[in-house]
Amino acid sequence: MNARAHWNVVVIGAGPAGSVAAYQLARAGLQVALIERSDGPRYKVCGGCLNQRGLSVLEQCGLGDVVRDQFTAPLRQIVFHRDARQIAINGQVGAIVNRATFDAALAAAAVQAGAQLFGGVKAIVEPLDASTATHESATRAISLQRIDGSHYRILTDFVVVADGLGRPSLQRLAEFDAVTARNSRLGIGVTPSAALASAGYEPATLSMALADDGYLGVARLADGRLCIGAAIDAAVARRGALDRWISGTIARCELPAINGLTSASIRGTRPLTQRPARTASHRIVLIGDAAGYTEPITGEGMAWGLAAAVAVTPFALKACREWRSELAAAWGRTLRRDVYGGQYVNRLLAATLRRPHYARRVFAAAAALPSLTAPIVRHLNRPQAVARIEA
Repeated sequence: MNARAHWNVVVIGAGPAGSVAAYQLARAGLQVALIERSDGPRYKVCGGCLNQRGLSVLEQCGLGDVVRDQFTAPLRQIVFHRDARQIAINGQVGAIVNRATFDAALAAAAVQAGAQLFGGVKAIVEPLDASTATHESATRAISLQRIDGSHYRILTDFVVVADGLGRPSLQRLAEFDAVTARNSRLGIGVTPSAALASAGYEPATLSMALADDGYLGVARLADGRLCIGAAIDAAVARRGALDRWISGTIARCELPAINGLTSASIRGTRPLTQRPARTASHRIVLIGDAAGYTEPITGEGMAWGLAAAVAVTPFALKACREWRSELAAAWGRTLRRDVYGGQYVNRLLAATLRRPHYARRVFAAAAALPSLTAPIVRHLNRPQAVARIEA
């Protein structure tokens, strides 16, 4: 990191939410440090699907070219499979992205806008000193550690935490401890590889296989590799042999077999449905997965993060001018109203999928009357309004 000891804003986490937030804030004229724990492109457990809501955010921010490059494929059809039945949703419903290149492109856009990216750096937000904790003017201190083990410390007027479900940067702040939903599913993802091969799975199509103990999605990236993401019951994770669960679920839904799963790299996540005790505190706000997550179905996760990233800009501008304690409560209301307010649809769908008896009936009804799915799709893909930030 350079010699600057004080920043207007420090954004922790260079995933889609963190990078877009850094991009917006740098364009607004703030001195922004974007800190990423990994060094270089990294694989993220994700289905790789971005819905129309997420695309609308990128277009309005001037980042539409990020999803029009050679690493992104259009998503024109989603087909849900349960046993021998299927439901198809047609039309332009989003994009299929390679998370390694997608995330890197957004981080590069933030740098081009004026943010400074520091990779291979672990960030820990320090508790407020007892002597200054009651002063609204007190800035936040962040401890940083490079890959080589060296430590240093910076100050900032505002911290945007976008480092995922575990919120590792907040490990010293008990006020942000998370509450996990009972029976929450876990996420798993198969690292895209040329060794994964199948004669099926058409481009521009997301195939969703629904089972009693979880569901998975399979799509082709622009380079032809398969992207596989899933949400599974904790009991499935405890049993292990996740490659066999993926193969078995695909077979039960009569989808094409995928070769190479036995030697594939499969990674998992923390429980998906969880909420931190709060989403903001003194000069700190949470966005993206760090602000709370609900089990997604067809690509809503990144859209939520992008929506929060653009919503945070006016809060950061106010905080850098003068922090007031009511800003923390206002951020929580903004998240509930403008970003996560529609998650009740996901919670309802996820709860239904966890109850096989109801899931089979709902799926049979939707298969018989496909028009029943149209309102849900419109809701999940509604455009997100973005305040314009001039360069």
